[in-house]
Amino acid sequence: TPSSRRRVTPDADDADDAARNSTTMDAQDQALATALAGALSTDATARAAAESVLLASQEAAGHCGRLLRCSLFPQLPDAARLLAATQLRGQIQRRWRGGGRGIPADERPALKAALAETILRDEPHEAVATQLALACARVMRAEANKGEADVLHAFLHALRRRPQPAQALLAVLHTAKEWSTMRLPAQRQLAARVAVALLPELEAPWAAAVDAVATAGADSAPHQLRLAALHTKVLRQLLERLA
Repeated sequence: TPSSRRRVTPDADDADDAARNSTTMDAQDQALATALAGALSTDATARAAAESVLLASQEAAGHCGRLLRCSLFPQLPDAARLLAATQLRGQIQRRWRGGGRGIPADERPALKAALAETILRDEPHEAVATQLALACARVMRAEANKGEADVLHAFLHALRRRPQPAQALLAVLHTAKEWSTMRLPAQRQLAARVAVALLPELEAPWAAAVDAVATAGADSAPHQLRLAALHTKVLRQLLERLA
């Protein structure tokens, strides 16, 4: 529906390259995409068969990467993309760890890199965007203590783009919320250092977004209001990490 979509012009070439790389589908991806669409079928038999395929594939090698590619695949219906993104977020919440039931260590670097690419492009479906941001935030939290440089590099690279990708702002927002639950002094110090590095990149775009709304007043477009609100929420979360 129109109300569930937003579009912000991406930073052209790199965002287009990231989109093409993230949505290259092989036979296994296509099979998962078919199952995701089938799981939303109104036919009970078809739906049950598709759900069985999804359940059986959950711990298969490369499953999270396939879910990510399906969530970004523009030819899939939005409802199927949302199902893929929601399942990806759930898998990362449960399995981003070592051990027999965790996402294999040799898969995690590529998956983390692919998630970092998602913040360079703007996702037109708000619910899909939120699920992808939550997945990214969970990884950033888990990797915070041992991957500060990765966290800073990914966020700074995205936030230095003009216009700033709304997906990057959404990922920073949910990552900052994740960091707010970390209690160890070293964790809190890390969150504060990241906040200090990110805040200068947000000041001018936030002021511009708020000024655009103040200038337009009641005539502000929905995307202007959303962007100003998103910038403000991100700034608040980062400032709270300094408290």
